[in-house]
Amino acid sequence: MSGATFPNSHTTAVAPPASAPERRIYVNTGYLRSLHGLLKIAHMVLSIILFICAMMSRFVYHARSNYLAFVAMTGFWSSAILLFLYVINVVTYLTIVPWVRVELFYTALMAFFAFVAGCVAADGAANGFDAPYGAAAFFGFALMLVYAANAFILFRLMRDGVRLVTTETTTVTTTVPK
Repeated sequence: MSGATFPNSHTTAVAPPASAPERRIYVNTGYLRSLHGLLKIAHMVLSIILFICAMMSRFVYHARSNYLAFVAMTGFWSSAILLFLYVINVVTYLTIVPWVRVELFYTALMAFFAFVAGCVAADGAANGFDAPYGAAAFFGFALMLVYAANAFILFRLMRDGVRLVTTETTTVTTTVPK
């Protein structure tokens, strides 16, 4: 142990406690790279694809296409608004809102709507409607799986007592003098 030396510098990543997120408005790009941010982006992308599939059909004015468009646009705009609120960190000011519970309800409801949309599109494809209904069925079920996975993650967070999902990482660099 006579040759043991200490390093000249040390870098430590410190995450603030979940009970006290930083309360200031700023662009939280770390949220976009987090699991919750990526799931919201996936909601938006799959919703846009589902909407395009519904609108590419020859039966655009049919009730099936209208329901697919309703589910797609509801999912897109709801996820976009939530993503915006999390990215600019507004949610830390609205502490009275139980964000995890609200998102759990929203994602579970949208998973159900996406499942019904997938079933409606699959039935349309099976009954002779055009090819975009087959693609809409695939993307409707894919959207349902993403919403269900997000709801499962949020359920586990709610069960653990988490009220707000934030992703902030602070890097502290400590230099030890020689």
